[in-house]
Amino acid sequence: MFKYGQILIFLCFLQSQHINYETGWEFYTSPDQSYYIFDNIQIDGESAIGDGWFPTSSNLSDCIDNPNTCDVLGAFKDDVCVGWVYADSQGYTTLPIMGVISDDGIDYPPSENYCLPGDIPILKIYDSSTGVILDVTTADDIPGWTNNIVFHIQNISFANNGITNLSTGWSYYQSSQQAFYLFENIIIQGDLIDDEDVLGAFKNGVCVGWVNINSNDYTTVPVMGIDDDLYPNYMQIGEIPEFYVYDLSENELLNLFPEEGSEWDSWLPNGVFIIEETTEATPIYIYGCMDSYACNYNPEANTEDNSCLYDDCLSECGGSAELDDCGICDSDPDNDCVLGCIDDQAENYDSEATVDNGSCYYLTNIELSPGWNMFSFNVNPLENLLYDILEGIHDNLLLVIDETGSAIFPDQSGELWTDNIGPWQNTEGYYIKVLNNDLLDIYFSSIIDLPLSISLSSGWNIISYPAQNSDELEVVLSELISSENLSTVFDEAGNVYVPNYITGGDAVNSIGILQPGEGYYVKVNNSDVLIYEPENLMHEDNITDEIHISRVCGHYAPAWNPDCNPDVNPFQPMTILMDSALWDSALLLENDEIGVFDDDVCVGVYTVPLGDFQENSVQIVTSKDDGEENGFTEGQPVSFRVWRYSGFYQSFY
Repeated sequence: MFKYGQILIFLCFLQSQHINYETGWEFYTSPDQSYYIFDNIQIDGESAIGDGWFPTSSNLSDCIDNPNTCDVLGAFKDDVCVGWVYADSQGYTTLPIMGVISDDGIDYPPSENYCLPGDIPILKIYDSSTGVILDVTTADDIPGWTNNIVFHIQNISFANNGITNLSTGWSYYQSSQQAFYLFENIIIQGDLIDDEDVLGAFKNGVCVGWVNINSNDYTTVPVMGIDDDLYPNYMQIGEIPEFYVYDLSENELLNLFPEEGSEWDSWLPNGVFIIEETTEATPIYIYGCMDSYACNYNPEANTEDNSCLYDDCLSECGGSAELDDCGICDSDPDNDCVLGCIDDQAENYDSEATVDNGSCYYLTNIELSPGWNMFSFNVNPLENLLYDILEGIHDNLLLVIDETGSAIFPDQSGELWTDNIGPWQNTEGYYIKVLNNDLLDIYFSSIIDLPLSISLSSGWNIISYPAQNSDELEVVLSELISSENLSTVFDEAGNVYVPNYITGGDAVNSIGILQPGEGYYVKVNNSDVLIYEPENLMHEDNITDEIHISRVCGHYAPAWNPDCNPDVNPFQPMTILMDSALWDSALLLENDEIGVFDDDVCVGVYTVPLGDFQENSVQIVTSKDDGEENGFTEGQPVSFRVWRYSGFYQSFY
């Protein structure tokens, strides 16, 4: 019933100021008043809380005694409070609204901004549960203010914070236009739904209502509609809502469809629609890009549709711009720079490359004679292991030895290799034995930079010659010679250099010049350091011709070179220097032969050339036994045999 008794009492308190503790709203009583009585006020679907007290002579109120426990309904004209009241939980909240005093005989300035006949007050409510002031929406139109009239606002009046489900994030605002859909029973894959699962109603992705599922009875979900100009995305008459189920235990969103061949009832304000029997929720297939690195990643997708796009270098999603090799980002391939080798002398020259990337590599080679050779590198091979550098001649390779005696060699099958040398060294020369003539191809990235220091141990060393051009031995080794630390130098052919401070006369020099690609056997008296300085290119006319020892066989033939092939080299040679060779006090003659023997093994041969024996210039190259009984044994004495071409006989010495 209306509270007319309170209304009459309120008229007695003219010109009193009334301040609300919770909100600070205040107004002065006016003799010109009207009253608005609200059947039911709800905040987020729940009835507003309070005892219905408004300013009177009595302060007997639980709301006054317990501040911030009651909701407060206020009326405003523009921003001026024209009345307030605590909400009444029992219904019929009665709100007094002050008007401008119509009696010209009463001077009452506070009423100047109060309501005039026809003014429609603005309603607000203080939500004590959140401390927030909300707008109030009524199902009935609010009538214009009229002095001393009581207005009855039927149906529900609403205020909204937004009704939010924490598990799903679904949220909606309560509207005066509602329908209700009642589901008798909902299951998921044959199993009953839990009470913590959620049923939601949607229109075009907008939540228009939700409710926790009731596993023991009908589940009733409110579905909100457009309320005048409020909530324009909510339901309209004739539209059909969509329903989804959130399975809390599986954290999964499911579709809720009507029976096949049917559809849900169309929405109507105040409609009640009952869905009988069992409705089964089914998985939702949300197609989209599931790669979180993609620019069109869909975090809600559960089914990949191969639609993923990625930012190009201009940060355009799905764009075609690309970063070329020079770091320029655009979508025009015609102006792309291309990194590669631009040296047309390189093995990997790229005619399409526009910018050199340092990848060029080149080819050089070293000629190898059958049997033993000494070699070294004046370039930096692409491969690091000597075994890998020699891969191209593996089928012809018998043995490789460095100065320490470490070796690379195959087993008898030729399939299994032993490598005790490892990485190549730019300071080292190597002995290599091959079966036949061969050409060792070396792919390299650069030449060896000079100066280069080579550490020499006391005694014998096999050294490299890392320069790019030939040079005279006495120039390259001048520091060792001037310090009288150099003892002997051999090349792979057994040619020898012996300094003059050892011979006591002129130096013996059948080597002459040092050649790129060759290794040299060097003996020093004491440990030392040989420094190859940056070279000065010598004109060919200034280079002394290389001296070669004649390899002519007749009656005698060395075991290590039975065919007297001039390209076959000795192994760790010993070269015998012979000043004179007499027969009956006369020098040997043309075509006479001297053979050097270790027991019965011929290890070296000299044939007197045209012009008879040349005193102080004869060198006989011998070879050490390499394991095939084809040379001298170190420490064993040797003997000499002479064969006279004129008499066809020999003598032993």
